Amino acid sequence: MFRQVCCGNQMVPLNPDNTGAETGCCEFADGTRVQYDSSKQTCCNGELTDLPEGERGLCCGGALFLTPSDGDSCCVNEDGIGEVFSSNGSVCCSGETGFGDGCCGGSPYFQQEGVCCGGENATVWDNEGMNQPSCCVNEVFDSYTQTCCGASVLENPLIANSEGIVNETSHHTRCCGHEHSSDDTLLPYDYFNSMCCGGIIYNVGIDGVEALSCCGNVTYDSVDEFCCDDEVFLAADYLLEDGKNVNCHAVFNPEPVEPIESEVVVVGEEVAEVEGDGAVQPGFE
Repeated sequence: MFRQVCCGNQMVPLNPDNTGAETGCCEFADGTRVQYDSSKQTCCNGELTDLPEGERGLCCGGALFLTPSDGDSCCVNEDGIGEVFSSNGSVCCSGETGFGDGCCGGSPYFQQEGVCCGGENATVWDNEGMNQPSCCVNEVFDSYTQTCCGASVLENPLIANSEGIVNETSHHTRCCGHEHSSDDTLLPYDYFNSMCCGGIIYNVGIDGVEALSCCGNVTYDSVDEFCCDDEVFLAADYLLEDGKNVNCHAVFNPEPVEPIESEVVVVGEEVAEVEGDGAVQPGFE
């Protein structure tokens, strides 16, 4: 029975010798397509070529190369000319090959030897002696002992050691500053031992970080205080048990209490007052 196979959206005669995962389709210059065994042949620029034993075809820039003999990767320059290279130790950057495993600003480099910072105009920075090299806009810094705040590299603050002596460099930092001011106001703080409230750093210790909260640019303890509109109030002054889950509107805008209406009725010769609950209270003559 005559059998066909789909080859590039076109039905072509099925070659019974070419089945399985290593089949391919090749389109010739006249637009016709054929099926072929990609382990024995390769298609490049509209030509079907037999392969030497142990080689695979690599079509690069319209030219045929052999892999692994010529290389395993293709690099095409701006003129469309292809170059085959080995990806083990080399890389293609902006159409040119060079030694490295990454590209920085169009130039090859080894990522273990430097850090690429700067976006389009990137430069490779030496990271020798750094524990955690990172980028701060256009320069490299050690994020283990430094913090990038805005566009500035700042030294991490000192924190207390196990004996309470402040002589250890923090390795857990964030930036703190005023929301609408320049980056010059930003400073790093240790978020395990300090709090940032409204751009102000409070060194409250580990216990303080767990117990306190921010109210505007100050701290407060919700055990006996509460915060409304960035202002701290004592819970006891408002007959509250604590400062947790306080409804500020209810505290400062209480609903008016409707007065209980009553009416005067005459019972015999006594005057009685009937309250809203229906109870009759003796009046006076």
